[in-house]
Amino acid sequence: MDLKEIGKNWILSQDRINADKNLRFFKTHNMLGKLNNHQFTDNKNTLGAIHVVRDPRNIITSLKNHLSFPTYNEAKEFMFNEKQILSLSDQEKERYEKYKTKYPLPQIIGSWKTHYLSWKKMNKNYLLVKYENLIENPKLEFTKVAKYIGDLIKLKFDDDQINTAIKLSSFEKLENLEKKTWFHRKRNGYEWKKKEIFLFRT
Repeated sequence: MDLKEIGKNWILSQDRINADKNLRFFKTHNMLGKLNNHQFTDNKNTLGAIHVVRDPRNIITSLKNHLSFPTYNEAKEFMFNEKQILSLSDQEKERYEKYKTKYPLPQIIGSWKTHYLSWKKMNKNYLLVKYENLIENPKLEFTKVAKYIGDLIKLKFDDDQINTAIKLSSFEKLENLEKKTWFHRKRNGYEWKKKEIFLFRT
């Protein structure tokens, strides 16, 4: 869980993962930046990025509810914190260690603004997807994503495949998954539980 060691191994790990030249998709909340002069990724290892961005005014309400902040101001401070890092609680790390499984590493997200601008500066194969547009018109946004991925891997996705992706990503489907899994979170030095399928969210 040493951030210095994590930063030193970002590129080394990606070099190893990508040694077989196969295309892979990874989800991250990490900002596109540097830690002690170590880059999170580089053009050799990252072909492109689909950047899902949510209106910060909506995130404050979501954070308050999702992470059980007592006030909106605390949620806002979380979102404005330039040194924000997401990591597992001590209890959750112990649970992973007990079963001898690898646990997710801390992710450096910074503030909403810094995070947004860091990925926006990516100079190749960058696709911005607005969360609100995904909710309002999923067919249009999923079609954009399908075309983006299709252009990268030289494959065309048909309407049935796009509709299936929308169905599998529906709120109801994900909500049912969330109900099956419990995770611990750590904030401001104390612990609390939250039903959640993803370990990290911005």
